[in-house]
Amino acid sequence: MNKKIMYFTFPVILLVAIYFMGPTPAKPVYDPAMPTVPQNAEELEKYVALQESKHQLKPDNEARIIWADSSKKKTPYSVVYIHGFSASQEEGDPIHKSFAKKFGCNLYLARMADHGVDTTNQLQYFSPDRWWASSKEALAIGKALGDKVILMSTSTGGTMSIMLAAEYPQDVYAMINMSPNIEINDGNAWLLNNPWGLQIARQVIGGDSRVFPPDSLKDKYWNNNYRLEAIVQLQELV
Repeated sequence: MNKKIMYFTFPVILLVAIYFMGPTPAKPVYDPAMPTVPQNAEELEKYVALQESKHQLKPDNEARIIWADSSKKKTPYSVVYIHGFSASQEEGDPIHKSFAKKFGCNLYLARMADHGVDTTNQLQYFSPDRWWASSKEALAIGKALGDKVILMSTSTGGTMSIMLAAEYPQDVYAMINMSPNIEINDGNAWLLNNPWGLQIARQVIGGDSRVFPPDSLKDKYWNNNYRLEAIVQLQELV
């Protein structure tokens, strides 16, 4: 009897052990130190341009400052727009521009890490750590642009806005989060950042990338074809 029990239970125990010994994504490290950015308008513009020049970007995907007027002075309020996963500043257009113009705010349109890059392996190196660094830099630039910072975001940009407000409550005056990503809307998403998550995703998708049908607009401003590593890291983030 005992031999029969062992015959059936041992393979189950072995499979469970193999599962939990499987690869998982590295845990993100959220460094709380804020980056230093220039406070002078001309130097700040050069700083943003230099950062963007390090990458081969798709047209109109680059980060930029939109000044409230030609004086390029610090405004009482600045708006920092943080786009969502696999997106760009276009995701919030024209709301971010219209809001900033209506209330006389300097506006910073951030380009989050690994996004907007013209490459065949899109979002391959996306990670929570890198997005956190981009978010901190965006907030630092927002502080240089205005006395009080309003964070505006869509989707996973909302995830980062909430994290920024929680970590730096004294630096975030208000948030406007449009459809914030608090959890992936898929009951099986929890598998992604657990053992063998990436390997399971590859089997389900049938390849290394998630591919969507071609779309002339989305291809310009969104990642319409991106690596599955990015989805695993996204689940780790949220």
